[in-house]
Amino acid sequence: MAILIVPVNRKWRRENPINVKLSYTLCSIKKRCSSWPGYVKKGIKNFLTLDDLKYLWDRDKGSTMKQASIDRIDNNGHYVLENCRFIEMSENSRKGYLESTVSLEETQILLDRLDRLAERFDLSMKKFCRLIGVAINTLKQWYSGKSRIQLRTYERLKKRLNDLESN
Repeated sequence: MAILIVPVNRKWRRENPINVKLSYTLCSIKKRCSSWPGYVKKGIKNFLTLDDLKYLWDRDKGSTMKQASIDRIDNNGHYVLENCRFIEMSENSRKGYLESTVSLEETQILLDRLDRLAERFDLSMKKFCRLIGVAINTLKQWYSGKSRIQLRTYERLKKRLNDLESN
C-alpha cells in the first residue's frame, strides 16, 4: 500500500496547493502500480518522483488545465518521465475509450457483413439481433455512428458471424 507523502502541516498545504495535488497524484500512481490487477498483470511500474511530476506539470502547463490528469503516452509502458504527460481529464478518459474500440473502417466492414447476413436470413431486425446476440438499440447506434464497437464485442461478433456464414 502506498504511503501518503503529504505533510500534515495545514499552513504548508495551504501555501503549496500544487505540491499537495502532485503528492496525491504520486500516491495514486504508486497504488495503481502495486494493487490494480491490470497494472500488476502488465508489470507496469512507477519510476516517477515528486520532482518529475513538478517538471511535467510545468512543462505541460497543468495549472492552465480545467482538470489535469497524468497520462501514460504508451499505455503498456511504465510511469517514466519520457512516457508521461499531463492532459485534460476529459481527453484522458476519451483516449482509453478510443483505444478499446474498433476503427471506423473495421466497423464499416462489420456492418456490411451484418447487412449481407440480414438479407440472407430474411429476418426482422429484432430476430436478427437475437441471432447475433446484439441489442437493437446498440446496433442502431453503430449504424448511426453515435457509438463505437468495443474490441471484445467485435471479436465475439466476428466469431458469431463466421459461424453463421459457414452454415
